[in-house]
Amino acid sequence: SLDSNDATYASVTVKIEEVRATSPNGVYTTAGSAGSPLVTQTGLSFGKFAANGVKAEIGLATSNPSSATITVNENSNTNNVTLLNFKVTAKNSNLTLRRIPVTVATTGSSLDSIVNSIKLMRGGNIVDQLDGSAHTAGVYSFNNLSSSANTISSGSSADFSVVVDL
Repeated sequence: SLDSNDATYASVTVKIEEVRATSPNGVYTTAGSAGSPLVTQTGLSFGKFAANGVKAEIGLATSNPSSATITVNENSNTNNVTLLNFKVTAKNSNLTLRRIPVTVATTGSSLDSIVNSIKLMRGGNIVDQLDGSAHTAGVYSFNNLSSSANTISSGSSADFSVVVDL
């Protein structure tokens, strides 16, 4: 647990010396060894929350699309396909979203050859747009979110959607 003193005076070092894993068929493996850390992280910093407990509630919107197969044509674009609708509610304080990662998967073709662009929408407005090739293993990260236009007022909700052009 963290208290108000920890945000200012905490000095934390995390060392991961050994990772052990067991596969479903019982194969056991270990990476690293005691005394020789795989990862060492120092200088962690902690943000300070308001005394009344900042809270974000996130849930699927009632208009969220159900599972579907989207057929595309290699000779023409299929634009504005909604993949996800969700709602964010700010509780006890205003809330500004900083980053939203989204994972997209395809079958049969590489993602780069299908996704032209991916957009994060708030209502009918584009919050951030990424090139279809701007991903790592299908994860797109919307990072340009910290403007005041993306702040959700305490006690209110905002509707977001993830839309792709194929």
